[in-house]
Amino acid sequence: MKPQVLNIQSGHRIDIWRTIIADYQKIESDARHVSSMLRESTDVNGVWKQLLQLNETCNTISELAEESERTLESALLCTNALHNLEVAIDRHSQKIADLIRGE
Repeated sequence: MKPQVLNIQSGHRIDIWRTIIADYQKIESDARHVSSMLRESTDVNGVWKQLLQLNETCNTISELAEESERTLESALLCTNALHNLEVAIDRHSQKIADLIRGE
């Protein structure tokens, strides 16, 4: 039996990765644009602003990747804790059944 929290966390993780992929595609596009500007323009300030925006997007992707990693870790910890709880309940249920039977 898989815990519901894992399903919720996994769905959240998928959304994060979709955002990361979309941001990565935007970075590729922005990088091509900046590269083109560097070849064709003498507007250093404009190119610098583009590079700063590109850097900001990279930082956002890094933060999302870290969040995704923490989310996955949390889901695994919850799954492990639930498994341990099930094992403990089974063990204690067996002890109680043995006591009832007088063993």
